[in-house]
Amino acid sequence: MNKIKPCIIYSLIFSISFLSSGCNIIEFFKSDKKEVKRTIDKIKVAINKNDWTTIKAKSTSDFKWTTSEGKTYSNKSLKGKIKPRGMDRFRASIDDLPDARMSFMMEINEIKKLAKGKYLAKISSRLKIRKGAGDNDNIKWQSLYTWIKKGTEWYFSEVKDLNIKQGNGKLTYNTNPIIESKSKKKSRKK
Repeated sequence: MNKIKPCIIYSLIFSISFLSSGCNIIEFFKSDKKEVKRTIDKIKVAINKNDWTTIKAKSTSDFKWTTSEGKTYSNKSLKGKIKPRGMDRFRASIDDLPDARMSFMMEINEIKKLAKGKYLAKISSRLKIRKGAGDNDNIKWQSLYTWIKKGTEWYFSEVKDLNIKQGNGKLTYNTNPIIESKSKKKSRKK
């Protein structure tokens, strides 16, 4: 009869103890960084499908969007109701791009952990559009996405555009809201 090696016995004891302790083995082996990357892929697919319900569901209630000019728009709570200014402006910044869309891509340039349950991802976005029968344009820009973990799910809490959306041949697509300037009061002549 073959003798069972001690390392196999210890492995079996550890496995049985681990599984019987109530730990979810799948959660034990998940990587936060990989989960953020998967969520970014879901956002990319949702933007391609123009599915803003999914995108809003993956954002926090206090979501902020900062334009490439540095103006920040945030969701605000007003009398117990959320006014989604940040998400509405972020959506408009993408929806205001030309309609003849072929594909939308998001490439992660860098992802780093800021704190437990908080990551920052630098993302290059590219929207390929059809300009004519044989002419395409690639509109490109970079953004910083801040990701927060709530429970077991990841949500983005802030998007900061780093530059203006630019197409081939340095053609710019400015989708930032127009910043209203305060008008000077005219003084009356005496």
